[in-house]
Amino acid sequence: SAARHSYLRTARARPDLVRRLIDAIKRDGILATYRKVQSKLGEPQALGYSSAGTVIAVGGGTEDLFRVGDLVACCGQNVASHAEVVCVPTNLAVRVPDGVALEDAAFSTLGAIALHGVRLAEPQLGGRYAVIGCGILGLLATQLIRAHGGRVAAFDLAPEVVARAKALGAEAGWAGETAEQVQAALA
Repeated sequence: SAARHSYLRTARARPDLVRRLIDAIKRDGILATYRKVQSKLGEPQALGYSSAGTVIAVGGGTEDLFRVGDLVACCGQNVASHAEVVCVPTNLAVRVPDGVALEDAAFSTLGAIALHGVRLAEPQLGGRYAVIGCGILGLLATQLIRAHGGRVAAFDLAPEVVARAKALGAEAGWAGETAEQVQAALA
């Protein structure tokens, strides 16, 4: 069934969740774990993890960081959700620089995620790097690696996305299934 296929896909994509599930079964038993999982699946979840807006109130002790009227960008799942009003801890918010539109500032979390990945790769001037998947994070990573002086080869299933990565600085790129991409890269 479609639901079973979805569970298998989630299990493959998130082995950390599978480990947590197994640990819970060992600790609490299968029935208690099943009930806990079912109750979690039934809870509504806030959508989003990145937002930007205007400060309407400031908690005690944070007046030196933010003031009412400041424009801020925020991050954090179940915190910086897509809502009219959110309450965000100060360590998950930053003032938006003058001249930056809130629509652009809302993407700061995605930029931070891409930058973290690039920093972990420790790009070197003239080094060669592969960006696999050219969605928004891949495109941001491509540009960041280029800004660090790295050379980028972009890979994705869709040719139009690879073309976009090339337009944003990738020196090479290949589209298609994994085997086709590998074969093209090795040629």
